[in-house]
Amino acid sequence: MRVERKVFFGTALTVFSVPIGDAAVSMCIGRSEEPDAPGTVVFVDAQRLLDAWRADTRHHLHSIASGGPSTWPNDYKFQSAVDGFASHERSPVPLAQWTVCHNGVVAERSRFDPSMPLGPGHEEVRLCAYPIDGVTRTIWLLTQGAEVLPIHCFSPAEGALMAEACGIPGLEPISIKELTAMTATGAISIEAPAAAPTRRFHP
Repeated sequence: MRVERKVFFGTALTVFSVPIGDAAVSMCIGRSEEPDAPGTVVFVDAQRLLDAWRADTRHHLHSIASGGPSTWPNDYKFQSAVDGFASHERSPVPLAQWTVCHNGVVAERSRFDPSMPLGPGHEEVRLCAYPIDGVTRTIWLLTQGAEVLPIHCFSPAEGALMAEACGIPGLEPISIKELTAMTATGAISIEAPAAAPTRRFHP
């Protein structure tokens, strides 16, 4: 995946060329050199992300997560993603922002107690994921066959948990500050290991 610095309408952005089949679409995130700049990018296996999203059956977006390429285009906002990605070269689409939870309990490792009772039917603690912003962008990418997605997590702790839940093995989360520095002098390439993810979405 090609990652580079580009300027759009006077604003410098970190731009990702996200592969979808034989093509790619441009997605972006802001840049910052501040040491405490919030935000981490995690490269996730699209199928594992979907599995982790579906795992939280109590989430209000579970019905969307339970769909697939044959149903997602019927979503009432899907056309807005079609329109947004249609102009991705001149206006990159922002990365979707995701967070992690344990069986529906927001997972902040600094405060989360694994022994905390979760109620009937939730005895097994497992990592789930759900989108804070970018649901329609995500299902559009999945419908187009994207296998590796860069997503935005607000904190390093969330990024680490997201990588644990559905990250590409061998690709560590990268902070916005690190990406800003890495692309300051030119484009970089971030590649998944040889064992590529397999698309197994249910229709």
